[in-house]
Amino acid sequence: MEKRDGEIDGQASVAALTNDPQFIQNIDGRAESSFNPDDVTFPDYDANQLRSILEHRRDAFREGTLTDDVIPLGAAFAAQSHGDARKAIDLIRKAGGLADKYGCERVMEEHVREAQSEIDVDRTQKLIEGLSTQKKLCLYATAIVYDYSDSSLDSVPSPAGYEVYKWLTGSIDADQMTRETYVKYVKELEAYGLVVSERRGRGRGRGMHMEFQFGKNTETIIEHLTKDTRLGNINDEVLRSVVSAQVTDFLP
Repeated sequence: MEKRDGEIDGQASVAALTNDPQFIQNIDGRAESSFNPDDVTFPDYDANQLRSILEHRRDAFREGTLTDDVIPLGAAFAAQSHGDARKAIDLIRKAGGLADKYGCERVMEEHVREAQSEIDVDRTQKLIEGLSTQKKLCLYATAIVYDYSDSSLDSVPSPAGYEVYKWLTGSIDADQMTRETYVKYVKELEAYGLVVSERRGRGRGRGMHMEFQFGKNTETIIEHLTKDTRLGNINDEVLRSVVSAQVTDFLP
């Protein structure tokens, strides 16, 4: 590559690392036509690969400290959740910390399971703490409908969730978004693994609308949300009556 009179004469290569599969579509059209890229995809680690990685980290523990099922179980949990080697290593490290906390001489299966449960709770808490006030309200309204309907609903119809959301905003004197915005905010929470959305109909005369199911325990989600005193101070008895009034039209 030669440089002459402020110009570079030669060829240049560009490597772009991104988690966004639509990245190339967002650049200028002229630049896109010049790139002509070759895509290289790096898939998540599977259980066997994670197991091999964790075996190479076994020396972080004293010999004989890990029982035979610790690394396979840790690899399986990590493969199911995220396929991330660093998080798999953190899981085993946390399990070791729990064993030490309980005064156990060996790290066992129950320590891995407890560590995974704590990690899930911590992750959910961090996700919820980072949400905007409006997204918290939308999530809370939806989770409350699901939780307070006593399993009579397998998913939350967006009309019912939105009516509870409106009641909540009035109760705490918060801005009130439109139903379309409510649905949009709840759908965005799919990216965090908190909800799953599906467009469904509930029979003749009830129309089509978005419905939400939960990928995580709603009690845990509600517990984290009510750490916000504005939500924690809402009268539970009144809230239950509001939910009951809204779900009636959607019962089987």
